[in-house]
Amino acid sequence: ANDLLLTLPRVDTQSLSDNGAVYLIKDIASRSGIFSLASSSSYSAAWHGAFGGGNLGGNTLGGQAVVVANVDGNAYANDLFISTPLSDAVATVGGAVYLIRDADKKSGDLSLTSTSNYAVRWGGAIASDQLSRVDDSNAAVYPIDLDGDGVKDDLLLACIHCDIASRVDNGGVYMIKDVNTLSGNRTLASDYDAVWLPLTNGDKLTFTNGGGPGVQLVNVDGNSIANDMVLVCPLCDGQSRTDNGAVMLVNDIASRSGTLGLATVANLMFRYDGSQTNDMLGDNGHSRGSVQVVDADGDGKTRDILIGARFANTGKSDAGALYWVKDLNTFVGVV
Repeated sequence: ANDLLLTLPRVDTQSLSDNGAVYLIKDIASRSGIFSLASSSSYSAAWHGAFGGGNLGGNTLGGQAVVVANVDGNAYANDLFISTPLSDAVATVGGAVYLIRDADKKSGDLSLTSTSNYAVRWGGAIASDQLSRVDDSNAAVYPIDLDGDGVKDDLLLACIHCDIASRVDNGGVYMIKDVNTLSGNRTLASDYDAVWLPLTNGDKLTFTNGGGPGVQLVNVDGNSIANDMVLVCPLCDGQSRTDNGAVMLVNDIASRSGTLGLATVANLMFRYDGSQTNDMLGDNGHSRGSVQVVDADGDGKTRDILIGARFANTGKSDAGALYWVKDLNTFVGVV
């Protein structure tokens, strides 16, 4: 591995301000000296943001903005998902995610104003959705394999600021199948297979405040593939409690479709709610491990879960707590 991807989300290129760019530099071991990215001879390929202020390749507090994937089953991973959380692709500051196939075969300066320079673009549907912004919650783009063929050609997109179903900043997680068969410009108003919604306004589904990924694909039911999904929501308001937080398990996501509210038990397998107001279940600060699915009891099956809640009132105010829930596959409903 001697190729390099550089992201400059606030660089001004092609007469735009803060549009951002992502640079591919191949065979860095063969280079020496000082290289200016103002010169095209310093890089193999560069993708330039299409919108001023779009911050291509950017994300807040170190969140992952470029994901290397293999959506077409080639011998190696050479496809890119690139985030541009502040772009006006569909709506003002609605954000977008681009899929670039076979990035290693590209060269020169490639403006994302041209559809010929990307395979697919997904745009946030509502102004200020900021699709692909993560706010220190690890990642917003998750390539996954839902059919067990070994190719991660399905996609989960987390959108913590999305306004869905006439709510504000409730957030959501979109599932899009078979992305390698798609092309052109798409909007998340309709171009998805399923979307999961949290409980109410301001929940910001999958925002973990630096506590690790807000979305995890696991296998708790013993199927041949990992197609169960853990969703973390420290700001969720469950059971008439403000910001008590929630951790949810949705089983067999490949079989689900449409708009799926997580307040409805039929749309999930298990929801574990914080016991008190402001517990913020699933928020462990910046420890990067607030929710972990593990084999805690040594039975050889990874279906136990550890959940941190740093503001839980356990004997003392904001003392914090760590919960262990054993055998997730045996739980159904809301706890």
